[in-house]
Amino acid sequence: MSTFLNLLKGLFLFFCVPYFVWKQKKTTV
Repeated sequence: MSTFLNLLKGLFLFFCVPYFVWKQKKTTV
């Protein structure tokens, strides 16, 4: 179960971090 949660956390970071960076860039530009 903990491995599944780690995988979920990894996917969350993998998708959310670039999205937030892109959002910040879009607002600043």
